[in-house]
Amino acid sequence: MVLPFTLMVAFATLTASGDEISEQNTEMLAQAVGVMDENIALYSSIDDPSEKCLTCTRTVYEPQNRFVVFVFHYQGQNGEPGTDVPFCVNLTATETLKFGFSPCDEGAITGTSQGYYFDGKSCFLARFPTSNQDHCLLWINEDFIDSVSEECVTQFDQNCGPQRYTLYDKEKCP
Repeated sequence: MVLPFTLMVAFATLTASGDEISEQNTEMLAQAVGVMDENIALYSSIDDPSEKCLTCTRTVYEPQNRFVVFVFHYQGQNGEPGTDVPFCVNLTATETLKFGFSPCDEGAITGTSQGYYFDGKSCFLARFPTSNQDHCLLWINEDFIDSVSEECVTQFDQNCGPQRYTLYDKEKCP
């Protein structure tokens, strides 16, 4: 199999850190990405107003190449227009569930995210290098936003610390 250059760079970066590739975690990440196609960010571990009402859409899905693109839809603040930012994801995960993640306009996948929890259908929790710092985001599949499982919230608290900032408000978010 020939890997695209961006995946080779991400693979080399992850394995150089001493964290071995895990087929089990790679499969779990692929399952999460397969289910989580239209998502709403419910909580963040940082208070960043630009993430209020943040959503994301899976626009490219190539599991055979272990490659995905999610477009993060940042809502405009104070009458400003919103911004769409495509993030490229390498679906090769390590033993500690680290995987390649960075803005697609960087050319190669140079950043690293770390997954913490996927419940099999409705939520995915990970640490992402967005908003100029690594922080946790709890993503909820939009089909489940009105019935978020308590386990998803518990996992956020256990893995991301006591600071939990609500990003989604049904009354304020489109």
